[in-house]
Amino acid sequence: MIQRLQTLWLLLAAVCMFLVRYFSFYVGEHPISKTMVNIKGASQMQVDILIHIFLLITLVVIFLFKNPKLQFKIVLALIGFCAFIIFALYKQTTNLLNGTFSITAVVPVFALGFAISAAKCIYNDIKTLKNLNSNRLR
Repeated sequence: MIQRLQTLWLLLAAVCMFLVRYFSFYVGEHPISKTMVNIKGASQMQVDILIHIFLLITLVVIFLFKNPKLQFKIVLALIGFCAFIIFALYKQTTNLLNGTFSITAVVPVFALGFAISAAKCIYNDIKTLKNLNSNRLR
């Protein structure tokens, strides 16, 4: 399980998404109260629940190494889910004035990149298994 490269990529994606909860994504001025608001993953309950679901599915999919086709399908769904989380975080920024993205705003993009890398590794494993099975039939 740990010797496979996709396990490493999935763990890195989970760590990045965990860090999204605590690091700032955007800092801006609230339009009504004129106070500075710090947007993080845990600042809104819906986004926080989405992050927890992402973490849970990522950790479960690591243990599906015996069924790479199912693992690949779930990782593709995780990629879409990660993109949705990034969109949800960005959507929160549209309500604020005079703000800037934090340097840690790239962390969810890293999580997306790690999930894509895991999908590529799983796809390569599927191709390798197909080649091994086709050689057995000859």
